[in-house]
Amino acid sequence: MSRKPTWKKSEAKPVAEAIAAELAKAFNIPAPAVSVPDHRDPTDWAWCFDTVEVWTKAGRAECSLDISATFAHLYFRFDDPARASRDLFYGFDCGGRLNRHSGKWNSWEAPPASLTFWAEEVASDFRRVAEPNPPAEEVAAYRAKEAERRARWVEWMQQEGVA
Repeated sequence: MSRKPTWKKSEAKPVAEAIAAELAKAFNIPAPAVSVPDHRDPTDWAWCFDTVEVWTKAGRAECSLDISATFAHLYFRFDDPARASRDLFYGFDCGGRLNRHSGKWNSWEAPPASLTFWAEEVASDFRRVAEPNPPAEEVAAYRAKEAERRARWVEWMQQEGVA
């Protein structure tokens, strides 16, 4: 019986760090810290970084990464799926990775494929969608909208007696 193909923890870490560095470079943000979360079973490792905010040519998005022995996953979600579809992927197949309803644009890989090749594809994707210097008025409008949404949530929680 053959064993399931896996990546080594030692080969996955530099790939995760390279993706974090490419994310920082493309989106002009601090590189997210790559780590193995403490809550995992030591035999079930995964290099990851927590969800970070990035600004794209189609507005705000969020991104996170998880690379384990058997699966590598980059989670990327645009806040405005219609804008991402129209401004970034119009006329592109995008490999079927963009969900035009939820804004999720995932990339994943599994052994025995090359993690290094996957990381190069991800870096190319970052360069294609990144907006390293987003318009200040767009960022401010987003922040104001989010503050209003949070305030409504707190108000609702207080009315319900939860908070």
